[in-house]
Amino acid sequence: MAVFSHPDDDITLYETGFEEDLFGRRVVGERLSEVVRRFNDPLVIALDGRWGTGKSVFLKKWVGEHKKAPHDETITVYFDAFANDYLADPLVALTSALLERYAVQSSQLQPSKVEKLKAAGEKIFRYSKPLAKIALSVASAGVTTQIEGLTKVAVEAAEGEVSGAIDSIWTREENRKTAMSEFRQALEDCTKDREPSDPSAEDITKRRLVFVVDELDRCRPDFALEVLEVIKHFFSVSNVHFVLGVNLTALENSVKARYGEGIDATAYLQKFLSFKMSLPSKGEGQDFPTTLVYLMTIGQKMGLHRNILEELRTQLRIVSQNNHVSIRDVSKILSLSALLPIEAQENTRVDGYRKTAISLLISKVVAPEIYQKLVSVSLTQAELERYLGVTSQLIDRDPTKDNPLYNNELHSLFNMWLFLLSDGETPWQPQSEGEAGQFGNHPSRAQFDFRARQFKEIPATLDQTWLGVFEYTT
Repeated sequence: MAVFSHPDDDITLYETGFEEDLFGRRVVGERLSEVVRRFNDPLVIALDGRWGTGKSVFLKKWVGEHKKAPHDETITVYFDAFANDYLADPLVALTSALLERYAVQSSQLQPSKVEKLKAAGEKIFRYSKPLAKIALSVASAGVTTQIEGLTKVAVEAAEGEVSGAIDSIWTREENRKTAMSEFRQALEDCTKDREPSDPSAEDITKRRLVFVVDELDRCRPDFALEVLEVIKHFFSVSNVHFVLGVNLTALENSVKARYGEGIDATAYLQKFLSFKMSLPSKGEGQDFPTTLVYLMTIGQKMGLHRNILEELRTQLRIVSQNNHVSIRDVSKILSLSALLPIEAQENTRVDGYRKTAISLLISKVVAPEIYQKLVSVSLTQAELERYLGVTSQLIDRDPTKDNPLYNNELHSLFNMWLFLLSDGETPWQPQSEGEAGQFGNHPSRAQFDFRARQFKEIPATLDQTWLGVFEYTT
């Protein structure tokens, strides 16, 4: 029985690790863990990648996997920046998330240190921003008793109950700097002087704190950049590291939105980051890109017909060579494929029509402008070549020459679309008489069993009857 949506990743935050490692990314996680354990000075690491490449799944699994190592007492805090960007102040949200994790994970942390951190946070809120803004942030956050002292300060400010003396103190630069220093000191105290769980273990005199801040590039530009500024000014202390799940190109656009197109956005972001990393396109020990691994694994779980899956794999391998195809794109393509009628899936006599429909379906997700031109048969040969990544070497099938680069699947797909776009009139220049004898005057018609009289109508007809009945909206 087929299903429409692909199974969601079953992840329990802080518990699930890389037990199921579909994309072979455990090794990348181990390298990241090694780095944050080795260095005491504060690191800000950007896990850079386009949307839909699996960064969030990787990071959620990593925060669970990292703390499983023997003798490791790292406090890991996962913070979804996009889910919190409605708040007025990221410092409130980050501090709240930290104190919640200390309450849950750190059984050995002295309560006095947590209280000191809470008190320092309260003071920093008093001296750093207009308290009415903080009050809105705290009220919106629905914070717990972990920061009830902070809530009290904010509410008092909002009701006008804080004395004028507090306002005058808040405006003094020296008090603001003092408050920041106390907060950093309290944070550093929470990462040191712990009792080792194993006296024989080495280098366990520090309890490291690692924040994973995910979806930063999807936030409002002002909130995203404030998060970076808060990290730099308030959390830059020894043994406190940040891993940011981010699309740096999108974040650079946030910088330009805030400061104007003239700013060097790359240089601006570099002052906040220690270094960046990315997820590999192929997992450890895997021969195929993660997108194709995902396609076949999830497609089989969804119960998609073998004919559909094989055609999807063939064409995605071609299209992804010259176009960005994300895991999220593949997810949409799988769901659209599940909507194809039974005739398109099981009937072996419609191979050409199925091949055409899959092309339309893939381009609809990956390159909508190409999809529109394929349906309206207005795509030029040059545009088709660029989309499919066609070069003369890749489609040169001269039997008298050895051509290890020849790609039969690409050649077949390219020829089929040339045939359809020209209504069966594309000149065919065979490399040998044998080819001409095998396929006749119209190789695509014979090869793909197109029965239509008006070949140019095939894409629009399939789009309307096979693809257009239902519209995938998520």
